[in-house]
Amino acid sequence: MQWRLVLRRGPLRSFTIVGDIAQAASAAAASNWRDALAPLLDSSLEADRWRLEELTVNYRTPSQIAAAAESMALAHNLPITPARSVRASEWPIETLTDVVDAVRRERALGVGGTVAVIVLEPALAGVSALLTASFGSDVVGLGVAGLLKEIALLTPHDAKGLEFDAVIVVDPAAIVAASERGAGALYVAMTRPTQRLYLVSTVPLPAGL
Repeated sequence: MQWRLVLRRGPLRSFTIVGDIAQAASAAAASNWRDALAPLLDSSLEADRWRLEELTVNYRTPSQIAAAAESMALAHNLPITPARSVRASEWPIETLTDVVDAVRRERALGVGGTVAVIVLEPALAGVSALLTASFGSDVVGLGVAGLLKEIALLTPHDAKGLEFDAVIVVDPAAIVAASERGAGALYVAMTRPTQRLYLVSTVPLPAGL
């Protein structure tokens, strides 16, 4: 039905469709562009009337973060196109065991900017309570409604399409294990930062990291 709506809005049948299949987290999501476009190809477009252009230059994500995210994605057979980052940031990826410590480290840098803590929905309440107790409710925002706070606490789904100066990913292994497309959700989380990435885990990190 979504494709039909698009077709009705574009009677010339000429579209540029932009997206990242690797970031699809739903178990029902397509695993490649041909499958994603199947309703169009079956209904009104011949199979030879579309082409795939892959973007290979990454302007947002520092090279060290992009490399880690791509390594994890490839280890879980996500359909990514490896890209070349145009820059590195001065901060290496940090792996810690405590989310409060990760936030303190980020704030101690004194560089300001936006911060997201990305965690699975079942753990939101617990992590929110920890961070609020440590930093105050005026600092910690929950969900998309809290994006204007200094620290935004989000699920991987909430974080899709957004970017932050720093991202703290809580329990990457649990994110991968949470669903059939969990690696896609972790890929989303890991590719949100423009400067710094922290991984918080008390168990071994997922394959590729």
